[in-house]
Amino acid sequence: MERTGLRLIGFSVLVAVMLPGDLLAVDEQPGAYFDGFLQTYEEAMSSGNPFLLEPFDPGLQVFQPLLSSPWYDGVERSLVALEGVQVTTIKAEEGLYALSFVKVQEDLLRDGTFTRGIAGIRVEVRLHEGRLTVLSHKTFAPKGAAAVYQSSNPRTWRDEHSEAERALYGGLEDLRDGDLQGAEEALTRAVTLVEAGDHPRFLMGPAYFIGMCRLYAAMLKYKRGDFPGAAQDLDLGLKVHPDFPAALNLRAHIHFGEAEYAPALDLWRRSLELSPEQPVVREVVDLLANATESKNKKFRELLLSLMHVPPSQAVQLLVPSVKDKPRHPVLVPLLAKAHLGAGDPEKALQVLEASRLVGKKLDATYLAARISLKLQQPERALELFETVRSLHPAYRDVTVFLVFLYASSGRFQEALAQLDNGPDSPVPAGVLAALRGKYFLMAGRFLDAVADLREATHTRLPSRLRAEVAYFLQRIDQQGR
Repeated sequence: MERTGLRLIGFSVLVAVMLPGDLLAVDEQPGAYFDGFLQTYEEAMSSGNPFLLEPFDPGLQVFQPLLSSPWYDGVERSLVALEGVQVTTIKAEEGLYALSFVKVQEDLLRDGTFTRGIAGIRVEVRLHEGRLTVLSHKTFAPKGAAAVYQSSNPRTWRDEHSEAERALYGGLEDLRDGDLQGAEEALTRAVTLVEAGDHPRFLMGPAYFIGMCRLYAAMLKYKRGDFPGAAQDLDLGLKVHPDFPAALNLRAHIHFGEAEYAPALDLWRRSLELSPEQPVVREVVDLLANATESKNKKFRELLLSLMHVPPSQAVQLLVPSVKDKPRHPVLVPLLAKAHLGAGDPEKALQVLEASRLVGKKLDATYLAARISLKLQQPERALELFETVRSLHPAYRDVTVFLVFLYASSGRFQEALAQLDNGPDSPVPAGVLAALRGKYFLMAGRFLDAVADLREATHTRLPSRLRAEVAYFLQRIDQQGR
């Protein structure tokens, strides 16, 4: 049985997945059942959601390793295609069959890079009374592949890819090998090919592809000190793909190095809007904003100098200033962060508490709450996060911390009250559903719990939460039997 899709694998690879057994005759093939399973398999692999396979794998016993894999947490989006599917009869009288195919997978990682590769798959199933059940799932290296498929490692590529893709992959390989000149030539060639119409089959399209090539080329030029050349590449890349946080960050950094603080601040802020989970960028934005808005030249120079020094040296620079101004709303949190970066959270919290800013100023209170949590003082952290919420209900990730702190202290109804599924909620919809289900279960509201846990399985979840949802649903199913 052959399915349509990307033709990325050669005939030698397809032959390799033919395993011993009698090939199922066309007139015997229960194709609709196998097609339904394979379509769901593709969707589950593309979305990183093994729960979609539950109808074929009760309790997700066979696909249990996928539930605990942390790899999905680092993937923004995947494209999966199954090639050369073959169905083999094991025992027709018992409804036992084997499905063998090659899985072609292309992943966009959250750091802006991507990987691509192939894997040989053999799945044994039982077809009984109109129900298909998965019995086993095995992965192997297909013939012709350069290496065993590993989801966390760079993938192999083959002649079937577009010329532009091969140029990019070759450039990245040169980069890993230290051949900077070869890498730059290959990346430039990749961009030229795409601009000439050689569009890659990359899942995010030619604009992202060009933006990524330009980013890597800019990084090469930046490392050898060619800042104008790096800026030119970044500007060209951002022109076709303006929503690229990594490129925005590097372009902002170049602006900052040229003392062009206003455009640097604008780009870093834009990067944060696109990808809020960048704590280092957030710290830079706060620091630069305070510096550029100050009319005090000495204060401005102090803040700008902090962007070039390690935490230990920042402590030395800030201590005299904080001694002169022990309640300064900007300098005190900066000194606390410097102590924290230097590995001294106790001193950081001491500085904040001594300033009397905690409970009055938003940044100082939030920082004290985070440090209290780091010091394993959950009751104090909860008190401080509640204060942060009273000062600014939507401040950063305060809602997320309150949810977990209420729940960890057994205050499930209060945890549930934080879970607002509105458009401005800081918690992703799938995570909200999983947390609601978990806390409903602990609060004894079983019907509500099941509904939300089932809803959560249709979304991408962090690995730990995904494993918890699987465990809860398994226990509920066992009790219902």
